[in-house]
Amino acid sequence: MNKKKRSLLFISHAEKDGKIVSDFVDLLYDIGLKTEDMFCSSRTDLDIAVGEDIYDYLRKTLDSDNVITVFMLSDNYYKSAACLNEMGAVWLKQSSYYTFLLPEFEYKDIKGAINPNVKGIKLDITNKRLNGDLTNFKKRIEKDFGIKPSDSIEINRWEKQREQFIDSINHYSTEVKINLANYQGFCINENNFGGCSVAYDKTTNIIQTKFDFSKTNSQICSVVFFVGEINAFNKFQQNKRLSFKLKADNEFSVTVELRIKNQDVPHIIKTTKDWIDYSIPLKEFGGATDNWKVLTEIKFLTHRKDIDAESIYIKDIVLT
Repeated sequence: MNKKKRSLLFISHAEKDGKIVSDFVDLLYDIGLKTEDMFCSSRTDLDIAVGEDIYDYLRKTLDSDNVITVFMLSDNYYKSAACLNEMGAVWLKQSSYYTFLLPEFEYKDIKGAINPNVKGIKLDITNKRLNGDLTNFKKRIEKDFGIKPSDSIEINRWEKQREQFIDSINHYSTEVKINLANYQGFCINENNFGGCSVAYDKTTNIIQTKFDFSKTNSQICSVVFFVGEINAFNKFQQNKRLSFKLKADNEFSVTVELRIKNQDVPHIIKTTKDWIDYSIPLKEFGGATDNWKVLTEIKFLTHRKDIDAESIYIKDIVLT
């Protein structure tokens, strides 16, 4: 009688997410998996041996009946052709899989062959169920790989390692670069925006906005960058930053205002004639915590009381 071949856990992930995936692998070792039980391309201890054909190895691995895939989903994952190929191969084979959603990635963002209605594990430090989800995953892995259930001493060790992994998530953050080409100038409460002229230089990636209150009756003019729907909840919880570079023809006040769900949250800066690197902690904007799950606009506003006619130059807007 042929002995059943041992399962292999294939960790499908984007190269850019290698740090959090490596921490996850350490957690798998703590569960009791061995080197021969796992494949993870971002870990030298679990990668393809030197001299082997990469694509041939992946094809044979994903075509195997004993492979169990762990999808580590993120925006980076869906931007990777290699990851999408792995997803398609698993779908064609109808293999077993687990789904993990990396920080700042939501169930609504799941596309392709993975069923978004199947419960996965959301790696989110604010997720109160994460402790239980990871422990349930541990039990499933123990069953998949025939690992002896932990005794009480090992349970204490597991809980410690699980907490360390969750703590490491706190230090994981994806940098979000804002596309400056998605802009619009506005003069508040007017249909004619002649008092706000905006130009984008694609070569230098710089926005120049000319505010001229002699051409409008508005009290406030602004340049607005539309960012889609960014989930900045974790970034707000961790007090990450909005960073950008800005200079002006003269010194005056500019209000940086973020549009989060049902709320505008402002922060005032002072301009200079030289490029300044501004880095504003998100908590300095304030606002209801839950509203940070939806960030749609980044605005730079000037007020009639502060200027007559001035220009500002903006580049490198990033959520870090």
